[in-house]
Parts: sequence; C-alpha cells; structure tokens
Amino acid sequence: MMECRLVLFILILFETIVSCDSKQREVGNGCDVWVDSVSGLLRSGDICMRRGTGIASHVVVHCGGKSEDFSHCGIVVKEADGNIYVCHAVPDEGESPDDSDRVRLVPISDFYGKGKAVRGAVFRVACSDSIAGAAALAAKEKWRLNVAFDHAYKWDDTTRLYCTQLVAMAYMRYGVDLVETRCRSLNVPGFCGDYVFPSDIVRSRLVEMMAEY
Repeated sequence: MMECRLVLFILILFETIVSCDSKQREVGNGCDVWVDSVSGLLRSGDICMRRGTGIASHVVVHCGGKSEDFSHCGIVVKEADGNIYVCHAVPDEGESPDDSDRVRLVPISDFYGKGKAVRGAVFRVACSDSIAGAAALAAKEKWRLNVAFDHAYKWDDTTRLYCTQLVAMAYMRYGVDLVETRCRSLNVPGFCGDYVFPSDIVRSRLVEMMAEY
C-alpha cells in the first residue's frame, strides 16, 4: 500500500512539474481587470481564494480530490483609506528571505498577481460587518506578530499557521465556525494527518461566492 501511495505522489509531482510553465503562461491581464472590478464590492473579512501555479498548489488540489478548486486562501483587510489588502499565511512569497514563510499582508493585486493564480474567487461570510471586520483585524494581528507559516500543517498548533487555519480561526474567535467537522485524513508521503483544505471553508453553509474568474 505504501508503494502505491509513493507511486501516486511521484506521478502527481511529475504532472505538476510538466504543467507549471504552461499554467503560468495562461495567467494574463484579465486577472487585473477582474481585481479592479471586484474591489469595490469587498468588505473587510471577505475571503479570497485562488488556485495557484506552483508545485505546492498542485499537490493541494490533487490531495484534496475532485472538489478542490482552490489551493490557497486569505482574508480581506480594507483600510480606512480604501486600499484593499489580503492577509494570508504563505510559504516562499516574501520579497526577501527574512520575509518568507509567514503571515503576510499584501495588496489584493499582489495576491492575485501574474504567475500566482489561474483561478480566483471571493466569498462572503454570513455575519455582520462588525464581526467580519473584527475577524479581519484578528488575522492582521497575526501579521503584526510575524507569525510563521506552519509547514507541518498542525491544526491544533496556533503558534504557527497555514492559510485555511488563519482564516477559520480568525472567524472562530468571534463565534463563527466555518469548518465544523470538515477535516480530511491523508496518508501520503509528505502529508500524514488531518487537514483542512480551502474547499472545506467553501462548503460552509455560512459562505457565499460573490465573484470569480
């Protein structure tokens, strides 16, 4: 059985490496137009989803199964001056070695930037503006504290965070449970344990898609 899992994992990586360059070429200026059009609809606390172009993104999609349309998520932080940012826990996207592998706060245009997403969507949580805004500030606080990315993906460890954990726990702090019992057990090389995928948030009855591309 272990040999079968190892072969499957190798096939996934092979498919990923072969397809990465072509996927990146598919990303064009259409994404920038979409970001501009959707920005005016957003409030703090909205959830941004994307399907990335890198190896890790492809592994997440494959491990998540057919329902996994997205590989990464973050939470909207809308500042008083109107600028819109996305707070997300992410590896390997820092501008310098010291800035990578941790919670980051980036302009929404950067979150959906060229070469980073082949698909994107924005979701709204069924709660008041005040709760959504408080959840966004809770996530932003993790950025201010420079919380590291959790490469072990341990749900019960909040000293380090991964993307779905950051979003879900920001809302959980204010009594909004976006995950409930949706959690998947995996046992493949590199992933052995219980994990919460982006689709586990998307499937929440409290979440509704606002826009996608």
